[in-house]
Amino acid sequence: MNNEEKKLKLVQRLHAKTRAGEIAWERTAHADVFQTAFPNHTVKLRPDFVVEVADEKGTAIESVRDVDIRRVFPQTKAHQLIEEPYTMARRQVEGVDGALDSLLVELEG
Repeated sequence: MNNEEKKLKLVQRLHAKTRAGEIAWERTAHADVFQTAFPNHTVKLRPDFVVEVADEKGTAIESVRDVDIRRVFPQTKAHQLIEEPYTMARRQVEGVDGALDSLLVELEG
């Protein structure tokens, strides 16, 4: 598997695991950037549709942009593969679903 295929696979797996609720995202020092930690690496999602991989020291060692994936794999929905996990991470961190549920209960009564 070449480097571009690995990047695509990484984004696909992050997408699937985030959608399944298997990844716990947290806010970073930047309000619009979310991250999750693995034993030796951290993955960040940025609003400009970038997935960034950092080593254990926090140094960015790789980034994947939707435009890069689309250039190499034009048949993929690269934008969606990065945008959806970003949106799901934001909703998770900000408690959007709980807020909506609470509002719906309030509005019913």
